[in-house]
Amino acid sequence: MLVLRTVHIVAGIFWAGAVFMIAGFLEPTMRAVGAKGAPFMQHLMGRSRLSQFITVAAILTVVSGIWILWILSNGFQGTWLLSGMGLSLSIGGLLALVAMVMGITINRPTAIEMDQLGQAMHASEGPPSAEQVDRMQHLQARLRLAGRVAALLLFLAVVGMAVARYLPALA
Repeated sequence: MLVLRTVHIVAGIFWAGAVFMIAGFLEPTMRAVGAKGAPFMQHLMGRSRLSQFITVAAILTVVSGIWILWILSNGFQGTWLLSGMGLSLSIGGLLALVAMVMGITINRPTAIEMDQLGQAMHASEGPPSAEQVDRMQHLQARLRLAGRVAALLLFLAVVGMAVARYLPALA
């Protein structure tokens, strides 16, 4: 249990912290500085492999969390899962699971496509085409929205985990 909790908490801190930092500060700053911010964000999400680290942290957090929940609930017994602590941990875990699935199916592929499109735009001679600009703006808007939703889901998950042990039994 000590190893599981350590993995769960450390990976969760990294995952949530990275998502909060990107959605709350880096993305708005990149948007505010305009075209000058795009290479920074492309490097951060593409070549620095941050998105890969976030994905691994998300998977470690969710898998260790499910394992911990299984142990605490004595094999997912309904009585414990319906307790105040059980509900809070289960709902928090579900929110984190949704955030992870969004990250893997929306955020990461969008960031990869943005990186590839950015490379193509910089490699071409002359200014980017109207189609490239439109596509990049579409990808940025999708990533911004998905990032904010993921940040909200993770915030609620963290709150659920933090208060779980203090919630009274419902029955």
